[in-house]
Amino acid sequence: MNKIISTLALAGFAGSSLALAGIDGLSIKAKVDFESEYVFRGKEHSDENVQTKVIGEYALPVQGSGASIYAGAFLMSPITQAANEAVLFAGAKTEMEKFLLEAGYSYYAYPNRNGTNFSTQGGAINPVNNRAIYTDSHEVSLGTAYSGMRDIATPSLYFHYNFDLQQLTTEAALRRSFGSDLHGIDGVEFIFSAFAGYVSSRSYNGDNRQGVEQWINSYAYCGATADIAYNISNTSKVGFGVRYTWNKDGDANDANALAGDASGVSRLAGNTDTNFWYGIWAEFRY
Repeated sequence: MNKIISTLALAGFAGSSLALAGIDGLSIKAKVDFESEYVFRGKEHSDENVQTKVIGEYALPVQGSGASIYAGAFLMSPITQAANEAVLFAGAKTEMEKFLLEAGYSYYAYPNRNGTNFSTQGGAINPVNNRAIYTDSHEVSLGTAYSGMRDIATPSLYFHYNFDLQQLTTEAALRRSFGSDLHGIDGVEFIFSAFAGYVSSRSYNGDNRQGVEQWINSYAYCGATADIAYNISNTSKVGFGVRYTWNKDGDANDANALAGDASGVSRLAGNTDTNFWYGIWAEFRY
């Protein structure tokens, strides 16, 4: 844990140093966020947690292309639970007319996952309520966003394929961000988003199978977020927001997951189907 945090801090420091050194086209963004829950694609993974994210982006020196490459790291650290999530990611994006095109790769790891998923007693696998299955995995992503209706909202559509889970995720979203000088308050920004997705997996238990069959699992999810931010300067802002998600996987009625343990409980039972939580964050750009 400490090594990962130190690595993230070092990456942020090194990146900001390079950016401040005047390397043309290089920008660094770092964000630290306290969230009362961690929900990923409609499912709760943790309660109170701290999230740290560092991204470095380099604008390619091709005039008029709007192309760039990026790389970064994300760490979700639960305050009272053991299942940390660390993500390393990289990708490229470009602009064509009013469309943003993006392709990326992500590696998901759970350094402290041992003992957090389920236990085996007499050959029976017991579910852990309100916690998703944790499995190290590799994922590729392809998506687009349209800026032609920015005054209303920016729509986007992304596809993610996880090789280890044999899982395809399709997610559509709308985002709107605008500032306000209401009552003479300068630097205030309002950020709203709504999203809906569908997950279809043929190996939902990934590398946690431990000799049992692959679990086929599919579900839909949706949600929305609302944040208010204050721009401290051109390079930093702080914010507070509320979030809501819902998923259709609470009953886990897939035939390959119903065998359950000796009590007859589904192996995928216990997924919280609705979540409402809040976050407090700070963001820095260099």
